[in-house]
Amino acid sequence: MPGGVSVPSLNISGTLQTYQLSAAVITTSNLATQNLSANQIVSGTISTSRLGADVITTTNFSAQSISANQITTGTLSANRIYGGQLNGVTIKISDGSPGFTFEVEASGRALIGNMLVGTAVIGSFPDVVSSAGQNTLQMGQGHNLTMQGYFRANGRVANDGATVQVEGIGSSSNNHGFRAIRRNTAGGSIVSSGIVATVGGNSFYSEVGTVGPFTASHDALVLKEIPTEDGMVLEDVTCVRKRGVSDAIFEARPVQGMASKRRAGVVSHRAPLADSLPAALIASLDEDSKPIPADCYAALCERYDLVHMNALGEGQVLVSGANGDIEQGDFITSSGLPGIGMRQDGDGLMTYTIAQARESIHFDSPTDVRLVACYYHCG
Repeated sequence: MPGGVSVPSLNISGTLQTYQLSAAVITTSNLATQNLSANQIVSGTISTSRLGADVITTTNFSAQSISANQITTGTLSANRIYGGQLNGVTIKISDGSPGFTFEVEASGRALIGNMLVGTAVIGSFPDVVSSAGQNTLQMGQGHNLTMQGYFRANGRVANDGATVQVEGIGSSSNNHGFRAIRRNTAGGSIVSSGIVATVGGNSFYSEVGTVGPFTASHDALVLKEIPTEDGMVLEDVTCVRKRGVSDAIFEARPVQGMASKRRAGVVSHRAPLADSLPAALIASLDEDSKPIPADCYAALCERYDLVHMNALGEGQVLVSGANGDIEQGDFITSSGLPGIGMRQDGDGLMTYTIAQARESIHFDSPTDVRLVACYYHCG
């Protein structure tokens, strides 16, 4: 059609080639809603590059010109929205059943729930302390996370750090690493309270309540070729390494001889040294607070197992009838049987005392060996 031809209205069913119409024909009055309905233009038949700027304007595409009910579900697709704000809307991602996985309400409140319904991926942020680390979840100051119900964390990558690591930074009186408080009712009095990694330097500190049941143990190294069993009494052989004033680890063996003052503790657990890193064998901590083993650690793993020795608190110990039956309250010392105790003569707590019996035991013979409930006195 030439530019001088006037077309007051169009009502063409089928394909409309826009390059055949001039600017005088494509006007807002000719493209009015009453003249051109949506189902009369087939998808792909009108190229927007052929419509002039005087037709596609913000006025013609304003809220009063295009109402919400004229854009049906699935007809508007966008991978980017530039500039401005989305006000008065609700954004939902992966609705759960029931509930939501992630939702931002019109008010701006973000809701996260039913995370097991789908897969939630929270991106990495640069570490706020060191550029070497990466945080998967970073929040600002204040009470950032409140949970009602249960929390579970699973560490699924071996030798890659702690499953849950809490770090307190600061020197004020309350900059502890972790505090746990128990109340029977909301707002009620505190029943028990404990701190892990206190500002004062304690690994654990009980604020309210007690620690129980109480059994304290030491680390020891036992040569792989030396057999042991739970309840056996060990003695120190030689110091392997010391770290600070709080940690030292010794090579140990089943106690030898009667009334040995070298008694160190009672075997409660044994495993390859390579499975763990005792405190005395830590050289330093890296920038992510992961322990770095001492230079001797690899060589020690070839020769030794790590043993936990009960030294204080309550438990059991292997005792023989070498010095007669045990009465409740009797002290126990080492016997002539390697790693085995016997009744101690006298009622005093001595340097060779291993434990104090909490039950009476009758032995069938001097070589009869039983596990006896006791309080440990190995220091």
